Amino acid sequence: MKKTKLIARILLALMLVSCFVCAASSCSRPPELSEIRGEIETLIAESQNINSILFGKGLDTDDRLESPFENYKCVAFDTGFFSVDDIKEAAEKVYTKEYLEPIYEVTFTGKYDSVAGSIIRARYMDSEGYLLKHIPVADVAVDEEKEDPNNILGDETRTYDFSTIVITKPSRADYVTFEIMSSKKGKSEKLTLAIALTPDGWRLDYPTY
Repeated sequence: MKKTKLIARILLALMLVSCFVCAASSCSRPPELSEIRGEIETLIAESQNINSILFGKGLDTDDRLESPFENYKCVAFDTGFFSVDDIKEAAEKVYTKEYLEPIYEVTFTGKYDSVAGSIIRARYMDSEGYLLKHIPVADVAVDEEKEDPNNILGDETRTYDFSTIVITKPSRADYVTFEIMSSKKGKSEKLTLAIALTPDGWRLDYPTY
């Protein structure tokens, strides 16, 4: 009788462990592609504008507005961006805060480049009610759009073939890694990107430029 009870307890314990493992596995299983395809397509599309603001041409400026700082111009009102917080709010609707944090440091604070031995000035800053954009000295007399070192993207736009999305490892319920075919400057390549589930919804955790 004792032996029978012992066996029963062991079997019960194994069943509980099995249920726990199955539940845990289910909780960590990534969503089906059909469930997140729309999110991926929307985030990548919206990231193009954010990439341009942070790494590309940047926001348009208005020469009619007088900037309080040399080598900075006032961002045009019709861009819809009136402060650094406006840019951050837009960026955080597309990318995770973890991805953006180091970018914020350079973009809004500036830093010292120990390799080049020079100061990288903040690209955007708030002052006297205006959102200002840094215009490098060398660009003032030439062509700021072509010579601006902040414009690392140039005029080329990366395109994506959404029909090629494949979920890969590592992926889980709240973090999905995927591969997708992309083209830039006439060159086609397979990229690995990822989206993370935040309290505000899915956000890109990899750059898309």
